[in-house]
Amino acid sequence: MKVISFPTLAAVVLGSRQTFLSFGDLEEVLNTTETIAKDFFRLDIEALEKDWEGEVLHHAEYPRQAVRIKEPKICDSVKQYSGYLDTASDKHFFFWFFESRGDPKKDPFVLWLNGGPGCSSMTGLLMELGPCRVEKNGNGTSINPYSWNENANVLFLDQPLNSGFSYGSPDVSNTVAASDDVYGFLQLFFKQFPSYRDVEFHIFGESYGGHYVPEFAKHIFESNKNASPDSHINLKSIGVGNGLTDPLVQYDYYPDMACKNSYKPVLSKSACKSMKRSVPFCKRMIQSCYNYVSAFTCTPAALYCNQVLIGPYQRTGMNPYDVRRKCGNNDLCYDIIGDMEKYLNQPDVKKELGTKSSKFESCSTKVNLGFLRAGDW
Repeated sequence: MKVISFPTLAAVVLGSRQTFLSFGDLEEVLNTTETIAKDFFRLDIEALEKDWEGEVLHHAEYPRQAVRIKEPKICDSVKQYSGYLDTASDKHFFFWFFESRGDPKKDPFVLWLNGGPGCSSMTGLLMELGPCRVEKNGNGTSINPYSWNENANVLFLDQPLNSGFSYGSPDVSNTVAASDDVYGFLQLFFKQFPSYRDVEFHIFGESYGGHYVPEFAKHIFESNKNASPDSHINLKSIGVGNGLTDPLVQYDYYPDMACKNSYKPVLSKSACKSMKRSVPFCKRMIQSCYNYVSAFTCTPAALYCNQVLIGPYQRTGMNPYDVRRKCGNNDLCYDIIGDMEKYLNQPDVKKELGTKSSKFESCSTKVNLGFLRAGDW
């Protein structure tokens, strides 16, 4: 284990740990906030360092955060980093980074985010755009010649908390809170690897990434206005594939997708008519959610609209991502998901990556329900 510190000055913010004090102690505590914050954080990090085989990165500007980092030698032959962003509030975000196969000093930097909410970005890595693809039965990987890291540096991040290999408490249950965590992670990553800060930065995602990507980009854009040169992020573009961005617009077309797509109708005429009749009330509920954002307006809207506009399609057993095919044996319709979970749960793979969560799951129902109950939709 190697510990690295950067000798710059910065303010210290007290973490979220609770300490019970009398009113007479309050003034003294306020005068010694910096010391308390450092002590709390040091205890957390020292515990993490004990069984970590790679480097542990600190920076004085971010006293409540550290990065545990390793250099795995699987999946691709390029330089890689994997590990965790750790915070003093017991949050541990897993990442896996791959340098470009082209010119990493000049090629763009891409942050990739899968959706859910609660689904791991390892899905994008091992079955979509990543440097390798998991093999059948999950016994290994093969090189993907069409990977995005042919011409880009690509970072796959498991967020929000308790998605994929990320772990900790409390659960994050809204996109805005998730954006704070991601921004802090990027700052610490670029502090350690400043050459990547100079290249163009792009955020891409899919599905619930239609929420994440715009919000994270907004956070970076607003923060850049007052950022120093060594904190500025060179944001150039965002991209969303098959994203849930605006339910008020998108849910209006679910019946047409199921019943009037260019392939062939998936549902019966009666089911199509029933879906169409449900649209106006669904849209009124969504509009109420938009007007008065809370769990009391948004959660009922999501539950109702999903039941009447997604449920009929799901009950057919057809793949919601490909109307031509039946779902596979996995809940997410693709058998490769099961292969991916088997591969990432192998002890030697977990050791190589430095993962600490007990079991990898491609998607977390708990995280998904947490966002739903919070009205983040």
